[in-house]
Amino acid sequence: MSTALLLSVAGLGLLDSINPSLFIAQFILLATPKPTVRVIAYILGGVLAYFVGGVLILSGFNLILEQLLTRIQPTVGYALVIVLGVVLFIFGLRVKATSQPDAAPVPLSLAPIHTFFLGIVLIGSEVTTALPYFAALERIAQAELGLLASVVVLGVYNVIFALPMFGFLGAFLVLRQRVLPYLERIGATLMRWSARLMKWASLLGGTALIAHGGLYFLTGTPLF
Repeated sequence: MSTALLLSVAGLGLLDSINPSLFIAQFILLATPKPTVRVIAYILGGVLAYFVGGVLILSGFNLILEQLLTRIQPTVGYALVIVLGVVLFIFGLRVKATSQPDAAPVPLSLAPIHTFFLGIVLIGSEVTTALPYFAALERIAQAELGLLASVVVLGVYNVIFALPMFGFLGAFLVLRQRVLPYLERIGATLMRWSARLMKWASLLGGTALIAHGGLYFLTGTPLF
């Protein structure tokens, strides 16, 4: 395990941590009453998802998954796509997006366990654009350190990745009285618009998936 590898992985982790989506969600949570525990749970959820995903990839799980997917019949896969589309569509129908300019939707739950899973979901949604993450995994794999040492280096990546979010939380706790009024107003606006975006993204995405799988069964050619 070389110092150059650690510095390279740490740099990639720092680059990956500059993600607006992750900070926007944290910003919203900070605008809620007594946010410390739920924000920590949110950060830990995202870090755990990154860490477990990296361990699975480094241990060769991705190769096993690819082999399993090649054995699944196309009809089964497209049926699952339709099911996912229906779930997304129903979720979009259930999301309440207020049209009142001064009212922000209240999250269904602010329990730490739910913000923990929020971190996992956000990391999952961002994984396709997480180029520094996959670059770090590639460098770790190329170093041929063995699984245990690779996991340690991956842990370094995740610690660096989490530091800015913990730093943001620490700055908020120090400056809470000064910034809280602004956070409440900005957070309300973000929550209102994020609810609307989530609703329509779920409805449109669900419709597209249903059409994608449905056309396959009707014509033999999927939508995309």
